[in-house]
Amino acid sequence: MLRMTPIASLVLLTLFTWQTQAIATETFDTHFMVGGMRDQKITNFHLDENKPIPGQYELDIYVNNQWRGKYDIIVADDPGSTCISTELLKNIGVISDGLQPQGATDCIALKDVVRSGGYTFNIGVFRLDLSVPQAYVNEVEAGYVLPENWDRGINAFYTSYYASQYYSDYKNSGSSESTYVRFNSGFNLLGWQAHADTTFNKTDGSSGEWKSNTLYLERGIAELLGTLRAGDQYTSSEIFDSVRFTGVRLFRDMQMLPNSKQNFTPLVQGIAQTNALVTIEQNGFVVYQKEVPPGPFSIADLQLAGGGADLDVTVREADGSINTWLVPYASVPNMLQPGVSKYDFSAGRSHIEGADNQADFTQISYQYGLNNLLTLYGGTMLSNHYNAFTLGTGWNTRIGAISLDATRAHSKQDNGDVFDGQSYQIAYNKYLTQTLTRFGLAAYRYSSQDYRTFNDHVWANNKNNYRRDKNDVYDIADYYQNDFGRKNTFSANVSQSLPEGWGAVSLSALWRDYWGRSGTSKDYQISYSNTLQKINYTLSASQTYDEDHNEDKRFNLFISIPFDWGDGITTPRRHLNVSNSTTFDDDGFTSNNIGLTGTAGSRDQFNYGVNVSHQRHDSETTAGTNLTWNTPVATLNGSYSQSSNYTQTGGSISGGVVAWSGGLNLSSRLSDTFAIMQAPGLEGAYVNGQKYRTTNKKGTVVYDNLTPYRENHLMLDVSQSSSETELRGNRKVAA
Repeated sequence: MLRMTPIASLVLLTLFTWQTQAIATETFDTHFMVGGMRDQKITNFHLDENKPIPGQYELDIYVNNQWRGKYDIIVADDPGSTCISTELLKNIGVISDGLQPQGATDCIALKDVVRSGGYTFNIGVFRLDLSVPQAYVNEVEAGYVLPENWDRGINAFYTSYYASQYYSDYKNSGSSESTYVRFNSGFNLLGWQAHADTTFNKTDGSSGEWKSNTLYLERGIAELLGTLRAGDQYTSSEIFDSVRFTGVRLFRDMQMLPNSKQNFTPLVQGIAQTNALVTIEQNGFVVYQKEVPPGPFSIADLQLAGGGADLDVTVREADGSINTWLVPYASVPNMLQPGVSKYDFSAGRSHIEGADNQADFTQISYQYGLNNLLTLYGGTMLSNHYNAFTLGTGWNTRIGAISLDATRAHSKQDNGDVFDGQSYQIAYNKYLTQTLTRFGLAAYRYSSQDYRTFNDHVWANNKNNYRRDKNDVYDIADYYQNDFGRKNTFSANVSQSLPEGWGAVSLSALWRDYWGRSGTSKDYQISYSNTLQKINYTLSASQTYDEDHNEDKRFNLFISIPFDWGDGITTPRRHLNVSNSTTFDDDGFTSNNIGLTGTAGSRDQFNYGVNVSHQRHDSETTAGTNLTWNTPVATLNGSYSQSSNYTQTGGSISGGVVAWSGGLNLSSRLSDTFAIMQAPGLEGAYVNGQKYRTTNKKGTVVYDNLTPYRENHLMLDVSQSSSETELRGNRKVAA
């Protein structure tokens, strides 16, 4: 969690903002000024941004146009003689070898630091630019921030929330209702962060239930480029299946490394026929729920705490019909750069939902990039009456990245049954630049009949007294019932970009069979998309087979036509989109939906949609509408649809709350990493082009589109502010 430091906020107020009518030859008391200007007689100075008044300033330092952090600098009478310590040079990545400190001090003159380069002060925006020959600069990947410059953030409590109500009333068969609430909460105190993920889910005829998915305390450790975490959480899924547990975990946080040294959440796509409710579950927990308008939807912003467990997707249409499918989520160990390592240690007690008989365990895994060709990895899972060992290699070859691993597991159940088995996996990943073909993930795993994962081991000891959750469409027991005794699993997705103007093709496949069962589940999908003038269209086909050999084929044609008008200067820019989706199956026409979506409002704060659909089943026609209002403090959504057989209504509210020393602030949305921007006296300014995320009456706004351990550029736009306050230096960098 990030915000500008207090001095930066103060400077923004005292030096960059003032009432426009106060700009004149007024005299003022310099006791109110900061830095080297305090108590000085202002008439003694010639104000020159490139030759600042001597004193202490907090400056953003740029080396060869790359931000390297914010530091306190005492500017000397002669700016070129300003003291730069060797520690500061190390922090900003400038090599000090061969530079002589001044006298007995640790100071090196600024003019010597830049060698044959140069320096420029811009006190108006509190910035110091250093131009240093490249040979004397330690290269830092663009956008990456060195650990020395990481900001642990202010002390604060925060929570993001989402609450929805979905109701359908059927003419001849009663009604159905669904209530869902989710809180992602936490606090930041003295560099420690607490996180809690809590949900409430209530469906037809149930009393509803609160669940805590994760609850833990964590702290980033820069020296280890890792994170220490304690509480209810999940183990890593890269070597072994992810396990929900209570305990401690220490792991290499790959976000702390530059992008080039990092190493996948799945993309969930589908087509809604009406104003539908999309629910995604993982490990028995609802991790995502949202109303979507008719037409294709794509969900890429999943926050998955449960590692690599598959996702159960449910689309509940307004007429009560339900479509469900499985999205595989298999996290395969990635290649690492030479010399890069990845460690993960977990110890605690399993916390599998609905099970009374849990088990203590320890899990250790390690990966190391040996050279450009080879990555080695392995791990162990140890528990009472259970152990598993994995060894694997990743190969960076000309034909692509290939990983091979083998796992041996031993499980002794409470009833005395013993299972010893093996599991083997091969995975492939490749992007062919010559043909623009991407093999996103192709993986095959074979498991022997007696192979058991740790989750299998724990569940088998609880299967006779398992407590089923009636609130979930998918229950965790269904997961184990389907996956217990896995034999062969194959998944792959391939995308191919065609020559310019010809579009792109994508294919995906999922194939599974099980020991003790004759059936095989298969799922194939293919799609072609292209653009003609401004018209976007997609042709897709899918075919599924379940374990009972039931077949389902679907074909879909989707067309979207955008309309834009207004120049955004003299007239507001407006966006309107007209779309049509037609679906067929083996029996011919299934459904058709035509819809219109757009934006409205002086700040584009309204998103609206209207649609009309027709279903072959019962020859039913449905009309519906939906509206989203993005306010500075919350996001509101409502939907309504009606046919001759039913009516559907739905609504939701989402947003965030932050409590800190500066007060209580509301936001239309909130994630774990955010900034609090302050421009006192400036109301109605918006951040980074999002016109509905504006400063309040006190000039404060919460902005959450930040990436940890990276440069985050924040800009206030005052073009639609009614405040008389003038703002200079409206750009800030946070890390």
